[in-house]
Amino acid sequence: MMILDDRKIKNIVEHFNVGELNKVGKTLNSGFHSDNYYIRTDKGEYVLRHIYDTIKNVNFIMEVYNYFADHGIKTSKPVETKEGTFSLLYESNVIVVQTFISGSYYKSLDKIDSVLPFYGRELGRLHQVSLKMVEEKGEKWLSAKRWDSISYVIETSENYLPNNEYIRQQYELWEQDIEFFPKDQLTKAVIHGDVGPKDFFFKEGNYIGIIDFNAAHLDFLLFDIAPMMMYCDLYKPERKEHYNTFITAYLKEAPITKEELKWLHFVLRTRWLLQILYHQSRYEEGITQGLETGKVEENLNGVRDGENFLKITNKTSKDSYAIIE
Repeated sequence: MMILDDRKIKNIVEHFNVGELNKVGKTLNSGFHSDNYYIRTDKGEYVLRHIYDTIKNVNFIMEVYNYFADHGIKTSKPVETKEGTFSLLYESNVIVVQTFISGSYYKSLDKIDSVLPFYGRELGRLHQVSLKMVEEKGEKWLSAKRWDSISYVIETSENYLPNNEYIRQQYELWEQDIEFFPKDQLTKAVIHGDVGPKDFFFKEGNYIGIIDFNAAHLDFLLFDIAPMMMYCDLYKPERKEHYNTFITAYLKEAPITKEELKWLHFVLRTRWLLQILYHQSRYEEGITQGLETGKVEENLNGVRDGENFLKITNKTSKDSYAIIE
């Protein structure tokens, strides 16, 4: 792992169109995909990011950020290097610089219901712009990052399906159901990939913007609704009224139809299996990036959570998420 000290950061900043470096601030929270550093120059505040991905994928992600920022979505805009690219290869590591979004996410979980319409509207607006992005940029651009949720589950299960009777049984049932999934009838666009309340930042009561598009890729829009439901507990049967509040606001902005929601039950199951396989693979590969404890066993918490999500979802009727009252 590369450690970016002040000297290295100063050297990196000289390659980007951000002006003269004034301050290197504290290291920001790291995620599964990146380490982040606050910097300030004579042109403003920025975040310098060391991203753990291929330069090809990172360039795709930065293009997504840039398109959203240029089309009315509040987000962290990437800054070009002096060579006109969005990324820099520094000591074999991929580096980007983006505008800094201050503030924090809405932390009052006991009052989160009050902001569900906001989350629904913003996610719907994001998806509307994303659909335009796909139409404008075309298939050649989209092929730059070949990844989708269903393919990931199938391919990763070959090596990382946990030795857990319940999970293996659920995967076999999922394999049987996938042949009925109407891939040609559902709306696709570039999705956020792991969207939740922590990605929407506020400052002094004002919405500042959405962050963390590291998992962005072309997929069914339902695969963005699923993680939002997860992080807001909207997949639980007793939260049906709150789900309706969120999804009604979403549908007023988004390009999908109510009919597509009939497949949310399957999409949720897919999302939980994806989570299980992702964390199991990190555990078996010894990956600790982004973990609070720094211990590889922490990855197994994600596996256990995924199993619990599956059990709760399986107690819910398959048409539950399609009903808008």
